[in-house]
Amino acid sequence: ARTASRSPSWRKPPRSNHQQEAANGFSFAAFSSKWGVCTMKAAIVYYSAHHGNTRKLAEAVARGRDVTLMDALEVKSADLSSYDLIGFASGIYFGKFHRSVVEFAKNNLPQGKKVFFLATYGGSNGTKAIEEAVRERDAQIVGSFGCKGYDTFGPFKLVGGICKGHPDETDLKNACRFLDGLMKTAEN
Repeated sequence: ARTASRSPSWRKPPRSNHQQEAANGFSFAAFSSKWGVCTMKAAIVYYSAHHGNTRKLAEAVARGRDVTLMDALEVKSADLSSYDLIGFASGIYFGKFHRSVVEFAKNNLPQGKKVFFLATYGGSNGTKAIEEAVRERDAQIVGSFGCKGYDTFGPFKLVGGICKGHPDETDLKNACRFLDGLMKTAEN
């Protein structure tokens, strides 16, 4: 998984999975075509605050896959045209995705792309605002995954929070299965 963010100009950019494989004499493309492994390229634009629930989810699904992570607060503009799948991930705030993710989608999502959503929440899931932004770009919504996330907002702070320990390993495994299924389906 790669992370796109602002980095000092003196830093050498990290090698992509495919660049590292080439340096090691391994061809992911040859392996993939022989063994039927998914070769789709995905990006996930996320916002994660407070307890890092959404970042934890995004990092888990990116691990071992050709997925670029972009923090919506750090990366305001990006060319997403080369990605096969584009994900938007956020905690749910007052029944909605965080406004930075919705604005990113409105300003950067290319027309007609395949899109999915990842969400963490203490109460209930809410994707209406991000769905509207995506539909304005004539994108195809191919799936949505949500799971509980530790929440100490407002009155929940008084009781020590709700959904402690989430997302847990089961949530992360389910999210990985979700993305694997999407990538396999979208590739066919």
